[in-house]
Amino acid sequence: MSNEFQQAHAQLKKLVNTKQTIDSQLSENEAVKEHLDHLKQHDNPIIFKSIANVLVKQDLNESKSNLNRRIEFLKHEQSKVDKKIQSVQANIERLRPIIAELQAKLQQEAPTQQLAQTHIANPAPTAAAAV
Repeated sequence: MSNEFQQAHAQLKKLVNTKQTIDSQLSENEAVKEHLDHLKQHDNPIIFKSIANVLVKQDLNESKSNLNRRIEFLKHEQSKVDKKIQSVQANIERLRPIIAELQAKLQQEAPTQQLAQTHIANPAPTAAAAV
């Protein structure tokens, strides 16, 4: 049970990191979209797209279209990760009381086990031994 709880926490941490990356990418793309929205086609803006280590010239409408698709993709990924996070959090909340109950039982049993071990290690003198 504890192992499942630890795995759920590790999965949650990974998902939160993924969400932060997606949020950052989405924010960057939306900022670029704002800049592109201020440009006018008739001004003949020169736009370059970075592909690997090469800058490639791109049309304004094509840039906007690609950017809109990328933003929609990131929003979809963001939604999927949010649902996974909610699922893992629900699993953690389901496990939390079970683990707390097991820990409480172990703490209650610990003094009894220590007492039993003490009696085994140091048995009480018997009447026959005194004779």
